[in-house]
This record gives sequence, structure tokens and C-alpha cells, in this order.
Amino acid sequence: MRSGTGTVDIQPVDAALQAYATEVAALRNEGLIRGVPVDVAERFFALGFSLEQMRQNLNDLDRCHADWCEKPARAKD
Repeated sequence: MRSGTGTVDIQPVDAALQAYATEVAALRNEGLIRGVPVDVAERFFALGFSLEQMRQNLNDLDRCHADWCEKPARAKD
């Protein structure tokens, strides 16, 4: 990890989740969610929430990994 090898580009996942969020916003703006049963709407919004949380977690993980790789290794005593 310290060498910075094995890093994964999370940009494609981030872009896909952003595209999903954009489509969900369009559905909401068009009022298409209003006509569905309550349990379906709950699952729809729960999915959106969990995907957004996953996106934030992946971005945090990427930031922490970058921070970890930048810190010099401590000398062993």
C-alpha cells in the first residue's frame, strides 16, 4: 500500500453512481414516483440512499489510501 501499487481507479464507479443520481432526480422532477405504491417508493429511495452512501465511502477510502501512500514509512528502532 505504501508503494502506491495496487490502486484502483474509482472514477468509473463514481461516474456510474452520479449518472444514476441524475436519472433519479429526473424521475422525481417528472413526478413519476408519486404514482407507485408506498412500499415501492420506500425501496426506491432506500436504494438511492445506500448507493450514495457507498459512493461517499468509496471516495473516503480513496482519500485515505492516497493519504496513506503519501506518508513516509517510519524507521524501525
